[in-house]
Amino acid sequence: MCTDYCCINYADYITAATAIAAVILSLYQYNLYKERERSKVFSKLNELYLNNKDVQFVVRYLNNIIQDIPNNHQTELFLRFFEELSVYLKSNSIEPEIVEKLFGYYLFEIFTSAKGQKLLKACNYEVSEWKYLEEFKEMMSDVDPKWLKTLNKNFSIWS
Repeated sequence: MCTDYCCINYADYITAATAIAAVILSLYQYNLYKERERSKVFSKLNELYLNNKDVQFVVRYLNNIIQDIPNNHQTELFLRFFEELSVYLKSNSIEPEIVEKLFGYYLFEIFTSAKGQKLLKACNYEVSEWKYLEEFKEMMSDVDPKWLKTLNKNFSIWS
């Protein structure tokens, strides 16, 4: 037979175990929700990236598929795409490693290649006007420290 003291201890243990299980389940559900939201953000950005003709024009130019130089409007839209990526990265809505692997190459190209520097110079790129783009460069350096070092070494459109 169980004494009152014994039953109270078992009840406390059962209550504590139930509370811990509820917290674990809640955290699991929250992580699933965040993953779904990140997938939605990624899909939206990827669709914008692939379906925007102006962004793709700059991509094709940087990949040497076309020789026609993008106009300032196309270049600015391309750069604004990366600023939007920066905002999503800052809010933890998308994983930095995914962004670096899928989009980092083109940001790297725009700042390090001769073609990219030509585009930046043509649209009068000023660091002060592209705060989020500069933050994006910094965030990518957190993913791969060699990234920013190479960017800073090669970024010389004003020389």
